[in-house]
Amino acid sequence: MIPFHGRAFPRKKISASVLWSDWEMATYHQAHLRNKSPAGIYFESARDCDPGAIIHLQVQDIGEENLSKDPVQGRHARILWKKEINAPLRYGMGARYLVWTCSLCGTLLAPERCLDTEDIQLCFRCGEKIDTLPDGALKHGIAHFLTGNVV
Repeated sequence: MIPFHGRAFPRKKISASVLWSDWEMATYHQAHLRNKSPAGIYFESARDCDPGAIIHLQVQDIGEENLSKDPVQGRHARILWKKEINAPLRYGMGARYLVWTCSLCGTLLAPERCLDTEDIQLCFRCGEKIDTLPDGALKHGIAHFLTGNVV
């Protein structure tokens, strides 16, 4: 069997200014959006934020050619990871939206309306399909594919 290498969601490179704030939206910080996917974004900022924190994102200058069915404007997200980078914007951060799409069928989901495991969001219908699979290599492989890990 040939292993599949890839991510669950394709990343789209994008260049835009983004403002982010803590959950209360008291003070916004400037950052630069580098890429996005249906599940989240990667941005760089001079100010850091701890993984697990919930933030609010506000995109400023996405051109018409970059708009899609899933614009990033005005969304809450959770910081999943951060890294220090050697650039004027010292921190790179990955954030996952708090309104998700089902990892299998793509249905838009509110957080309370999905089965949220560690890294996979499934609607109840797709969750039941996965649950009916017997434990083993197939189920494990599907989980790795959906989390975006290299299989």
